[in-house]
Amino acid sequence: MRRQGITLWGLVIGLAGVLALGMTGAIIALGDTLYPTNTLAEALQQDIAIDSPFPIRLRLWHPSIAIIVGFYLLFVSGLLAMFSSNPQVRRYALALAALFVMQLAAGVANVLLLAPVWMQLVHLLLADLVWITLVLFSASILNTGRETAAVLVEINPSGPNPVGFSER
Repeated sequence: MRRQGITLWGLVIGLAGVLALGMTGAIIALGDTLYPTNTLAEALQQDIAIDSPFPIRLRLWHPSIAIIVGFYLLFVSGLLAMFSSNPQVRRYALALAALFVMQLAAGVANVLLLAPVWMQLVHLLLADLVWITLVLFSASILNTGRETAAVLVEINPSGPNPVGFSER
């Protein structure tokens, strides 16, 4: 984790954003289950009504957070993948982009179908896949620096010892 600089901070911000997104999604799923609606117009009226319960009023925030966090992750993962020599990093960045598109489509379908339980589970599955892929992407990009250092030590074994131990 040391000497990762802006890479580490970019990943931490992305991971924290996905956690916040997941929390709002869980609250909204609970609200959709506790306060079902019969039509999309009725659901939209509930969203803007002053006397609506908190989980219902949060429905407007979740898509906004999703779009901001999603495009942030696309930008950061694309940028890091572009400068990485590790093909695994590029694969995870591509998988994140594909999952982002699928997750947006599932979110729109969830709203249009008035959040049936099966669709909420599909949306949750995709959210879990995004999280797993983001963790794997983060681990692979942070590990790339270690691999580079290991290669440099193999190339120059008689060079300075970075740990400070004697060779005896």
